[in-house]
Amino acid sequence: MVLAKAGRPLVRLVPVQPDVSPRKPGAWRDKVRMAKDFNAEDPRIIALFEGPSEL
Repeated sequence: MVLAKAGRPLVRLVPVQPDVSPRKPGAWRDKVRMAKDFNAEDPRIIALFEGPSEL
């Protein structure tokens, strides 16, 4: 199927091909590290979501 705009083809839809290689558990072990403060709250980011505090 081809999607077009004003008679000009823009996108061709094709079926998804299955992944031929199975995933291996632990493939990223020892390749990625998380900072110790990864889940630490940052008041500046919280303020961006919630707006300024009215305390």
